[in-house]
Amino acid sequence: MKVAVHPCDRGGCGHYRLLFPVDVLQAEGHDIVVADGFDAYHDTVTGRIIRPVIDADVVVLQRPLVKAVVEAIPRIQSLGIAVVVEVDDDFHALPKGHGARKGTSVENDPTYNRMWLRRACEQADLVTVTTPALAERYGAHGRVAVLPNLVPASYLAVPSTPPRESAPTVGWTGSVVTHIGDLEVMGGVVPGVLEETGARFVSWGVGLTEEALGVKGRVRPWADLRGAYPRQVADLDVGLVPLAPSAFTNAKSALKMSEYAALGVPSVISPSPDNLRMHAEGIGLLARTPADWRHHLTALLTSPDMRSSLAARGREVMAGFTYEEHAGDWWQAWRSAADTRAAGRMVA
Repeated sequence: MKVAVHPCDRGGCGHYRLLFPVDVLQAEGHDIVVADGFDAYHDTVTGRIIRPVIDADVVVLQRPLVKAVVEAIPRIQSLGIAVVVEVDDDFHALPKGHGARKGTSVENDPTYNRMWLRRACEQADLVTVTTPALAERYGAHGRVAVLPNLVPASYLAVPSTPPRESAPTVGWTGSVVTHIGDLEVMGGVVPGVLEETGARFVSWGVGLTEEALGVKGRVRPWADLRGAYPRQVADLDVGLVPLAPSAFTNAKSALKMSEYAALGVPSVISPSPDNLRMHAEGIGLLARTPADWRHHLTALLTSPDMRSSLAARGREVMAGFTYEEHAGDWWQAWRSAADTRAAGRMVA
């Protein structure tokens, strides 16, 4: 079986959902091609594909929001090629103010919007998602596979900073543009905790996190997931995973806390469904109220021994949640899509 995958980017979405598992599968000898873009264009007048699709048995489309791409799906399938649609966010529950809400609305662009994503999922031989909530949203037809986000095994080998006795660091690797209301669930306790413990704050991006929290700290630019990023995160003493309860966050994966744990960083987390799944495995301190956030952050930042113990536990747990351990789940899912398409051809 040959698979052609089309990541939507070369950032977090593309890597965690396609490129990282593909690395492992290719190393195992599986025939997979990574495309720079979508190679088929559906001519709606003649009904033919003007540019040929990559020669493959399965084509994987990540977040297909473009009209021309989605309209090509039936034509691709008519050639006997299975189509898998990969979705890792609930585009139909984006909160007000989210950077992608207006950008994926029908009113903003009739040829690029979340309506086309839904149609792609309806047509797909298989939809792959990160959480059960996304399976309900985009895979109600039953042709769906939940493939939880994992981490590369290489993260487990990144040296972590020994717990600092003084001036420990606490940080957040998110963006306020895509995490609407999430920082607010901590109830404004961070400035006080920093003052009481002598801790320093670290964020990634352009400084909007510090502005939102009312703190000063070090701002790191976004870095390469295969390079500086994991080393930078491993330098934290404590990681934050705040999530405001909503349909959108209920569909999000536990990726952030998984990253922290794999890199030897204990974290304080909100009780989203997937966070609770990984918390049950033994990682993360659960914070349901601002008082919880204050208590856990203060305890971690004032106890190097506690941080060291939780860091070791996190890496132990995450050794069982790597792409090297589970990339075969992606291959089996794609195989099932090919089988579905083959069965459809035989019936026809």
